[in-house]
Amino acid sequence: MGMSRLSVIAMLVAASLTLVGCADDTVQLDSAMPDAAGEPASVQEQSLSERLTTLDRAIREEVGIARAERFDQCQLLAVGKRACGGPEFYMVYSTASSDGAKLQALANEYTELRVQQIAQTGEMSTCEMLPKPGVMLEGGICKVVQSVDR
Repeated sequence: MGMSRLSVIAMLVAASLTLVGCADDTVQLDSAMPDAAGEPASVQEQSLSERLTTLDRAIREEVGIARAERFDQCQLLAVGKRACGGPEFYMVYSTASSDGAKLQALANEYTELRVQQIAQTGEMSTCEMLPKPGVMLEGGICKVVQSVDR
């Protein structure tokens, strides 16, 4: 009977240690190192990503369909930042149908947040530079003309 009691105690100890080990792993996985403000990094990153998504949507809504009557109303907006430098993307817009100052402010905020995101996440890239496209007016709509390097 003494041996049976020791076996039961050993199994209970082993099960307890297993549960404690699992609990510790769960806590470690769910909690991130807090920053200076005391917020977990994952919460900050999610908020940053959400803000970037909101800004991207606002930029695209402000651009809408870039309708113009004259070529000089077609403008190019550099948006964001790539890890190795240069804009994340370009958008063509029309000064006839969009507020250029508002777009530039949105693009500036988006770019600043991308710089923060790159610094926080240690994002890396292939360092390919996105060529600056040209702009054209076709059928009353401003369009992007891709650069062709030769």
